[in-house]
Amino acid sequence: MIAGTNFELYYLSAVVALLKRKDNSFDFKLMLRRNFKDNITPEIRSLYSKIDLFEIPALTPPLSKNPLKMVYNIFENLFQYLIYRRDLKKHFSEINIVCIAGFREFFASVLCRLAPKKVRVIAIRLANQKMENTKNYKERPLFSFLLNIKNRLLGYSAMDYHWRIDLKNELVTKKFIKYPYHRTILITDYNIGSRDSEYRLPPPLVSLKSLYKREDEKPAILVAGDKTPVHPNWNKEEQKKYEEFLDYLRNNFKDHILYFKPKIGRTDPNKYSLSGFQLSKAEVSLEEICLRKNITKVISIRSTSSKVGIYFGIPGYMLYPIFNMSEDFKQTMENEHDDMHSIIKVNKFEDLQREPELFVKKYSFDDLTSLYWEAIIAK
Repeated sequence: MIAGTNFELYYLSAVVALLKRKDNSFDFKLMLRRNFKDNITPEIRSLYSKIDLFEIPALTPPLSKNPLKMVYNIFENLFQYLIYRRDLKKHFSEINIVCIAGFREFFASVLCRLAPKKVRVIAIRLANQKMENTKNYKERPLFSFLLNIKNRLLGYSAMDYHWRIDLKNELVTKKFIKYPYHRTILITDYNIGSRDSEYRLPPPLVSLKSLYKREDEKPAILVAGDKTPVHPNWNKEEQKKYEEFLDYLRNNFKDHILYFKPKIGRTDPNKYSLSGFQLSKAEVSLEEICLRKNITKVISIRSTSSKVGIYFGIPGYMLYPIFNMSEDFKQTMENEHDDMHSIIKVNKFEDLQREPELFVKKYSFDDLTSLYWEAIIAK
């Protein structure tokens, strides 16, 4: 299992928990990006026989106006690639199957290039193709050409590189020229099934709950913070509406613990009236809160946190329909979360009282185990 983000750590570990239910004799190893070493809990560690930390080799080194710094960044980038390549070769002698979630990243492309033919490489991702197919891009032909040369020389395949229009200098990979994975798993809550080497499966994260002991049985609601301000047109009227939402929770869910979780570096909790809320540390992962607390609802304006709540079998709510956002912005939100139809789009505060029938709860642990076993282990 190779994880490059905190969510990927839990996502892949949930898959391991399911597979171990079927056959505990399997040996699972984890390669985790070094930045997240402090996020390895005893529960997660118990799933693996070995955990190795690695530095992700980026496709491009950090840009700098200082020539000496730029030269240093280039050589550091090359060094990280060589170390990662060495570590991969060492691991390939011991494994038969690799599951990777950052399937479009350069480090994944390098892995696919180096993997022996006997190793089955599986991409595990979200079923968010609609978002990918509707983003706006503009091409930078020369730079894209140079990046494709590097990725072709060092990785598995050239890619069709584009640049985001709305985020300057953020490189986005649009599509593979040649698809490198033997199988692909897409998590979603509709159209479950398989076709050729593609498997649409329910989220596996509920499998982690059996490893954790809840710290508090009292029901709780988690409000996930978004960027402050949420969008460029955020004004006093929007701020007032958000405060009314917080009041609604305080007045209508008095038997619940109310948590407010800021997003690291993006949410300013001082901008909101959080009387009656417990302020969670931004560094504590949403996944850990969902596993250790008795969360009954996850609510945000537009954050993927609402979707992650559903992955854990917790109702997720999004508030963006009640705010004065452009139709294009709202359509972007629809596309971004199209992979999970169970999310409740709040048009009035009373919608927060609704209890959706969560798709993931229709599947027992045995059902999930069989689905993931078929997609990953079966011939």
